[in-house]
Amino acid sequence: MSVIIRKYKAEDREACQKICIETAAPSRVQTEKQRKALATVYSDSYVDFEGNRCFVAQTDNGETVGYILCAPDTKKYCRHALRYHILPLMKVSPPAALSAMAEFCVFCLLSVKRPAHMHIDILPTHQRMGIGTQLVNTLLSQLKSDGVPSLFLITDTGNTKGPAFYNKYGFCLRYKILSALVYTMELS
Repeated sequence: MSVIIRKYKAEDREACQKICIETAAPSRVQTEKQRKALATVYSDSYVDFEGNRCFVAQTDNGETVGYILCAPDTKKYCRHALRYHILPLMKVSPPAALSAMAEFCVFCLLSVKRPAHMHIDILPTHQRMGIGTQLVNTLLSQLKSDGVPSLFLITDTGNTKGPAFYNKYGFCLRYKILSALVYTMELS
C-alpha cells in the first residue's frame, strides 16, 4: 500500500472529522454532541481558516488515513476560530466551547515566540508506517518556504505514542501545563 501526501481539499472535510473523532481519547467522544464539538474544534476550525496549510495522507485506493493541520499565524487563527466555530459551539456544547477558549488563551501566549502551530492525527491502523514523518516533512517544507520561523504543538499527557514521535523528529518539549505537553521546533 502506498500513501500520497497532498493538500487538503474541501471534499476531505468529512474524512478529517472522522479521523479526528477516531483518534480522540474515548472519554471525549462518548456522545454525538462530544463528537461534533471535537470535530469542530480540532478539524473544522483549521481547514476553514487555512486549508492551504493543511495536508492529508491518502492511500492508493483513495482512503484518507491521516492529516496534519496548521495555522501559520496562531493569533489570526484563534480570532477566526472563536468567531466562526467556538462561539456557535457555545449554543451546542458550552463546556467544549469554554475548554477551547481556555486552550486558545494558551495558544496566544505560546504564539508570542512561535507564530505557527500544528495538529496531526493518523488512524491507528496506519500508524508506525512513516506517514507521520511524511506529513510533518510536507508541512515543514511549506512553512519554511513561507518564511515561518517556528511552530508549536500541544498534546495530552495521555498520548502515549505522540511524544516519542515528536522527540525522534526533533521537536523539543518546552512546557508541561496541567495535562498538556507543549513541543516546539525552530525552522530557521
